[in-house]
This record gives sequence, C-alpha cells and structure tokens, in this order.
Amino acid sequence: MSEYTLATTLLFKDLPADKLALLEQECIWRTYGANETIIKFGDEYTDVFVIFDGETHVLNYSENGKAVDYATLKTGDLFGEMAAIDCLPRSAWVTTKSPSTIAVLSGELFISTITEHPQSALNLLRRLSSIVRKGNEQISNVRLLSAEQRIGLELLRLTGAEALGGKSSMIESLPNQTDIANVVGLTRETVARVMSKFSQEKIIERKGRTLEILDRRRLQELAIP
Repeated sequence: MSEYTLATTLLFKDLPADKLALLEQECIWRTYGANETIIKFGDEYTDVFVIFDGETHVLNYSENGKAVDYATLKTGDLFGEMAAIDCLPRSAWVTTKSPSTIAVLSGELFISTITEHPQSALNLLRRLSSIVRKGNEQISNVRLLSAEQRIGLELLRLTGAEALGGKSSMIESLPNQTDIANVVGLTRETVARVMSKFSQEKIIERKGRTLEILDRRRLQELAIP
C-alpha cells in the first residue's frame, strides 16, 4: 500500500530507501477501531506491530482484575518486539485507544531487518533502554512518592517538555481519571480527590477535556521531592 510508510518510525528511519520499500511491501497493513484488542497476554506468536496512525494502550491486570497501564503508544511507535527477540509468550495486553492503522511484520522479518542493519539495531537498543529507564522511574515513584506527587508529576509530563519554562500550561486532551489512575498506580477515587484538591487550590482548571495548569511553580513544588 503505497500511501503507507515506515519512514517516520525511529526504528526504520535510517534504512536505505530500497530496503524500506521492500519492508513496506512485505508488511500486512491492518485497521482497527477504538477499544479493540490487538495482543492478549500469553499469546504465542512473534509478530511485531508498528503504529502508522492512532494510539494504543499497553496494559496488564492484577489478580483482582485492576488494570495497570504500562504505556500509551502513538504514531511511529512499535510493540511486540520482545516476543520477536526472545520467542516467549506475550507479557502484556495491547488495545487501541482510537481508530488505528498498524503495520504487522513477522518476527522473522523483524529480526532479519535488525541484524542486517546496525543502525536499526542501535535504534532498537535505545528504545529498550528508554523503556527500562521509564520502568525504573515508575517503580521508584510508586514506592516513594505520595498520591499528590504521582499525579502532579503525571500532569507535568502530559504538558510536554516545551512548556517546562512556562508559568501556565495546557493539556489539550486530558486522559480520563481511570487512565491516570492506571498509569500512576492509584485508584480512580484517589485521582478524583487529588484533582479536586488541586482545582480548589487554583493550581489547575479543567474545561471539558482541556486542563490548564494555572500555577506551575506550585504544582512542581508539590510534585517534585
């Protein structure tokens, strides 16, 4: 499908044009609606998925059925690479957040591409290193930080790096309270309570799906130990 390309993905952006074109031809391109399951925990196949358009959740479930959200992946991200590398069953669920178009590569095709092109292999190592660092940070936050700190840090993260120096910041499409709770390891009720407290203290103001951070300095003081 010539209208689809993998050139914008971090992993494959450095491939020679002829190899990239061949890879795109060998992909299977699939479309999904919102809230569809792409990967189930324990699945035993090694396909790798690259998001051309849309967003997905990577999540798991605790013994009592509570969802634990590992990450939100967007256009240009990939998932499923761990199973292709170690040939073990899937370690998480992946579901769509929005309608999505996704390229599917066989595990064999993925591995051959990585091994034949050192820059793509280095890009993969950088991605995996980033995942490990983020996981370590999340573990530290869950063990050491209060509910206010966890939620404050997540709100600061959602504003994006470009707003770090600003006094006020906008989050144009705020995740719902359940999604925030899953990311920071709290209950939805706790998120609602803390968000209400931030609002009462004039730190944030919400209008529909948009949230404005009115007092970024105060939020940073509350969030950062």
